[in-house]
Amino acid sequence: MSPTTRTVRITDPGAPSLRIALEVPEAWVAPDLPDSLPAEVLCVLSDGGALTAGFSTNAVVLAQELPEGLALDDWQRQALTQQLSTLPDVQVFDDRVLEGPTPTWYRARVATGEGPATLLVREWSRIVGGRGLTLTLTTVPPVDAAHGDLLDAIAGSWTTQLDEDAPATGEEDA
Repeated sequence: MSPTTRTVRITDPGAPSLRIALEVPEAWVAPDLPDSLPAEVLCVLSDGGALTAGFSTNAVVLAQELPEGLALDDWQRQALTQQLSTLPDVQVFDDRVLEGPTPTWYRARVATGEGPATLLVREWSRIVGGRGLTLTLTTVPPVDAAHGDLLDAIAGSWTTQLDEDAPATGEEDA
């Protein structure tokens, strides 16, 4: 990413030894959000409409406790079933595991949002220390087409590490 980025360290209250970090453009900030967000939402960052007028591109990090022994593919099949049953016009166009040091599931989908904007949602999910972690980038298709390298770099910067020996640092930028 460019020199105008910052690293956001995210704490998961359900797993204090879990280290999560994400590199985003310096201008991306945590927007004002309602207090009623689900506990699974660890972090929300927004470009504030910088990439395109009238729409904010968002990065969201979620965490949830998973049943012991649940495999990544089983978890993601369940997640897809839920998405298909609750989002009436969702179209999934990529749904696969990415090989790497930490197996990660990638899903890309489009759906009609408010406005009636067509939203492009890209998700990367992995299991670390029994926690299901998901990074979601939501934008509109023209922004993804014009700024795909930036969004790919954000996703590529996402790190997750379980550090059993480290005390919780209390560091949290988001």
